[in-house]
Amino acid sequence: MNAYMRLVLVACLLLVSACGGKKYQGDNQDMQPNLDPELSDNFLKIKRPRPLTEQEKKALASKTDIPFKLDVKENEEVQMFLTYFTQERRETMERWLERAAPHLPYIRAVLSTYKLPPDIIVLPFIESGYNTMAYSPVGAGGMWQFMPATGRRFNLNLDWWEDERRNPYLATVAAAKYLSELYAMFGDWNLALAAYNCGEGKMSRVINQSGQNNFFDIAKNPNLLKQ
Repeated sequence: MNAYMRLVLVACLLLVSACGGKKYQGDNQDMQPNLDPELSDNFLKIKRPRPLTEQEKKALASKTDIPFKLDVKENEEVQMFLTYFTQERRETMERWLERAAPHLPYIRAVLSTYKLPPDIIVLPFIESGYNTMAYSPVGAGGMWQFMPATGRRFNLNLDWWEDERRNPYLATVAAAKYLSELYAMFGDWNLALAAYNCGEGKMSRVINQSGQNNFFDIAKNPNLLKQ
C-alpha cells in the first residue's frame, strides 16, 4: 500500500473513532475561526459511496499501528470517508499532505521519542488539515488544536504577543505529552484519541455513565457523546 493510501485510511479510521462532538467550549473566543471548510460537519455528511477500488479494499484490510475493531456500520463509514478523501476531496488531501510535508520528519521523531504509535502522525489532518495557524470556532488553536487551558497546562504560552499553540515544534511536544497522559489514563488508544478530541473529563464521565470501557461500544449510543 502506498504512503498516500495509508495516510488516508488511518485518517478515516480516526474520524470514525473520534468523539461525536467538537471540542468543548473554550475560554478565548477572540480568535477568528479559519479551519478548512472540509473539516466542518456539513462537509462530512457524505452520501452513500461508490464501490471501493481494489487498492482501497487492500488498504481497508491492512493493519494499522492503532488497533481498530469496526462493526459493519463503522466499516461502511470508513468506506464513505475513503471515497470522500480519495475521490471527491482528493485535492483536499493532497493540499493537506503538501502542507504537512515540512513537519512530518520532526513529528515522527517526537512520536518515536515518546514511544507513541507512528500512525498518530495523521491526527493533525483530522484536527486542522495540518494548518499551523488554524483557529476553531470554539477557540482551539494550531495544527494540534489545543484549547487555551490545555495548551497552558502543557506549558504553551498564550498572551497578546504570542500563541505557542501555533508553533509546530512546541505544540508537537505538548501533543505528545498530552497523548501519553491520555493513554496512561484510559489504557486504550481509541479512548485516548476520543478524549483528545472531546476532553478527558467528558470521556471519563461517558465511561462511568455507560459502564463501558470500549470506545466502539460507547459509540453505539451517540447520545452519550453529545451530552
